[in-house]
Amino acid sequence: MSSCLSSVLAALGASAGDAEAEAGTVSAALHRRLLAGWAAARSEKEEARSLAEEVRALEREVAAAAAARDEAVARKREAEARAEAAAAELRGAAEGHEARMEKLRRAVDAQEEKDARIRELEERIQALNNATSKWRFF
Repeated sequence: MSSCLSSVLAALGASAGDAEAEAGTVSAALHRRLLAGWAAARSEKEEARSLAEEVRALEREVAAAAAARDEAVARKREAEARAEAAAAELRGAAEGHEARMEKLRRAVDAQEEKDARIRELEERIQALNNATSKWRFF
């Protein structure tokens, strides 16, 4: 390569020593560029690996979050079902309580009617006793 480069430089009017010195400088520059390119490629490769690992970590987190969400939704549905069952049980208990209260109201009303009838009969008995006791003295 140096002979080719020296021929070109000679044609341009430069000396062979200058051509070789310049070829060494160019070669060193190309070598540095090559090494820098390799370092950049290695750095990009490592960055790509790092990003791929971050992506995998994020995918695991998303999967864990989705599983947690699914579990939360299942717990919510179970809680809603338990709440509905408790509400139905409470409605049944309330209906039973209302039925017992109505039965007790009817019993109280019947007892009040009986008490009123008893008072009426007691008053009639008292009136009869008073009437017959007046006739005894005559």
